[in-house]
Amino acid sequence: MLAQLGYYLRMRPAASLAFIGVETNGFGSDARIIEIAVVGVDGETGDTSTITSLVRGDGRSGPHWVHGITDDDLRSAPLFEEIWPEVSRLIQGHVIVAHNEKFDRRMVNAELKRIGESELPSFLCTMNMAYKLGYARPKVGPNQASSGKLGDLAIRLGLTTHPTHRALADAQTCRSLYEHFAEHHPSDVVNALRGVVPIHGKSEEIQLPVD
Repeated sequence: MLAQLGYYLRMRPAASLAFIGVETNGFGSDARIIEIAVVGVDGETGDTSTITSLVRGDGRSGPHWVHGITDDDLRSAPLFEEIWPEVSRLIQGHVIVAHNEKFDRRMVNAELKRIGESELPSFLCTMNMAYKLGYARPKVGPNQASSGKLGDLAIRLGLTTHPTHRALADAQTCRSLYEHFAEHHPSDVVNALRGVVPIHGKSEEIQLPVD
């Protein structure tokens, strides 16, 4: 049964999912999103839709030596309010999935507040899932990076996608990580999905395959 459920969740994700990645020009209260990507997966058909775009923000790219995005790149980029209608259409009826969802959701909701839009509810977090499933552990020293980082997990699990400090690569790697969990821990993924509300929807009623 578990093997069948794992295949089901991997190939037909039961809930429609929207994997999100954002790149920002900092981490503080004045930080802005400078790139966003969403990979949507339809729960019925498995069809994939992708949106990725630079975002002008306040024009500051921040640590360009990390993400490779410069102030010049942002000058002609669209504003968040110009991108949001397309993103909003894609995520309708989807559960949003992110790695370190507290940060991504905080950044997205800050941008939504600036343009007078409603905030998004909690996302499903693959980093939290990694800790709960034993793939990551808390920091054990001040100079030791947490093994819950997306890149660390991608290497350790042999995922075919890896984050590159760009929004689309992060979203794609988040999807690969979720699919790994769905294959190897299907019942845990079902339980996690049951507690998350799709955008403008109700809590997912996950339909399990019947033997």
